[in-house]
Amino acid sequence: MSQTNRRRKAWVRFLLWGLVVLALFLVAAAASFWRRPLSVLEAMGRFGLRSSGFTRLTLAAPRGPLVYWRGGAGNTVILLHGANDYAGAWAKVAGP
Repeated sequence: MSQTNRRRKAWVRFLLWGLVVLALFLVAAAASFWRRPLSVLEAMGRFGLRSSGFTRLTLAAPRGPLVYWRGGAGNTVILLHGANDYAGAWAKVAGP
């Protein structure tokens, strides 16, 4: 067997293992979304805010901590969400 064939087989084996790992990752992601869709969407929203340059801050309030996100420049704009929503819902609106 020539060295070229060995390299080709090694490369194919590497690609197949990569596809197996990718498939396992996708199955795990789909299973976690299926089991807890709101938690996954909330985490994705927080990631969107962080990647847009916002920082998560906490303020002590009489009824418990109040979490808010701060970022951007210019005039102050306050975006509020309802009881069944989360801060990540504003990630597309408040992004760069």
